[in-house]
Amino acid sequence: MKLLYTCAVAAMLALTACGPSRKEKAKQRLLNKCVTEAGRQANDPKMQVFIKDYCSCVVEKFEKNLTVDELDSLDKMNEQNGAAIYQRLAPLVQPCIIEQQEKIKNSRDAK
Repeated sequence: MKLLYTCAVAAMLALTACGPSRKEKAKQRLLNKCVTEAGRQANDPKMQVFIKDYCSCVVEKFEKNLTVDELDSLDKMNEQNGAAIYQRLAPLVQPCIIEQQEKIKNSRDAK
């Protein structure tokens, strides 16, 4: 009986571990929101590639520099104090902006 119980617990833990982590869910939610919001502002469909790259870069920077709780609460923090969150996140996002500007410039120069 103990063996069955142990196996059942191990199976539940294994199945739980297979699902996306809280951090992965937060990252995916942020990526989707970024792509959607930025996509609304882009008039040129060719910009979608740059938007996806930019958003991936931003989410990567956030992941490396924010806790899971901070990732989960970015929307709430932005609503409560947009200026403060902007000051904190702007340095993280700036390299992504520069990188995408360079990619866009290079794609235009290549034509």
